Amino acid sequence: MRARMFSLLLFVLGIYTPVKSAADSNIFVCYFTQTRYFPPSAVPATTCTHLIYAFGLISGGTIKFRGQTDVNAINTLVGLKKQNPELKVLLSLQQGFPTIVTDSQTTMEKFSVNAISVLRNAGLDGIDFDWEFPLKKDRDNYSRFLKIFRTFVNKEAIGKTPLLVTMALANNVYALKTGYDVTSINQNVDFYTVMAYDLHVFNAKVDNVTGFNSPLYPVTGEIKYLSVSGLMSYCLSLGFKPSKMLLGVPSYGRSYKLNDANRHGIHAPAVSKGDPSPYRHLKGIYAYPDVCVAIQHGATIVSDQTSHGKYIYKGTAWVAYDDDITVAEKARWAVSQGLRGVGLWAVELDDLDGICTKDKTKLSLMTAIKNALNI
Repeated sequence: MRARMFSLLLFVLGIYTPVKSAADSNIFVCYFTQTRYFPPSAVPATTCTHLIYAFGLISGGTIKFRGQTDVNAINTLVGLKKQNPELKVLLSLQQGFPTIVTDSQTTMEKFSVNAISVLRNAGLDGIDFDWEFPLKKDRDNYSRFLKIFRTFVNKEAIGKTPLLVTMALANNVYALKTGYDVTSINQNVDFYTVMAYDLHVFNAKVDNVTGFNSPLYPVTGEIKYLSVSGLMSYCLSLGFKPSKMLLGVPSYGRSYKLNDANRHGIHAPAVSKGDPSPYRHLKGIYAYPDVCVAIQHGATIVSDQTSHGKYIYKGTAWVAYDDDITVAEKARWAVSQGLRGVGLWAVELDDLDGICTKDKTKLSLMTAIKNALNI
């Protein structure tokens, strides 16, 4: 009793901060997809609290894998739990939801039973629903599906740890407002990651000027919802629980090809997505090491003091990106808002080769987020 009273006194005086329980401690969710340059064996076992493999398939009323390569990768990720018993490994699904959600209750129930069996047999700890995106007409059926799936998860878990049910949520206010039953999600989903990125992607008809991929604060001249803080605040206004909500952070930048090399600011005219990136050779996307190589080759860095976004340019190449400073700032912001943590898209886009730091630190974005979350 005396110890508790003393702790309370220290808290009132601002000297002591209570430690979060395991149920509400910060979490760091990392999505991973396979590429030729980032094998599953390179994924760290102790940086993230949760790893989500993307993607499995919805086919024939159950979950299927795309081939033996997927199976091998999942086995490797699940094997990381030998090094880190606290690690949770999940499978994400993105395509095929209408075949289940728009069908009968019987179809939803059969899928739930089959999916749970596949997850358990693979040694996975849960499932992530990444439907991009449910429409207004899907809202009620999706709500029923989530309730059914959660019911079967709970029934199957008698005597053992239940599987996790998680989601990725849309990055725009219209989809968030019309496609999701917030009450149902709060009741049936363990946590959800708001994809607070791709807020600008080149589109010749509707988005043909340069823009930040994921600025923390609103950009001058743009609506506030095209920023991390504005989007996340909107989610909270809809009733999503901060204790279940993760801030989605990108480990990549969006590239543009400028119309005029002399016009290279925010909202400069662009003619297309950027040419293939200098390191990973991705069109329209710069993985983090691409950004670092571009800077090493003379690209100019610009930091926007209002939005806290960053971009680089050289000639007609223009890239909005995040680095270790901005991702750490976002993680700290998430904690300050009472959110559950951070979700990263994606592991394989971080700097595996250590070319972004003088000391050759690998995966510096993930490390920065982990440190900022204090996990």
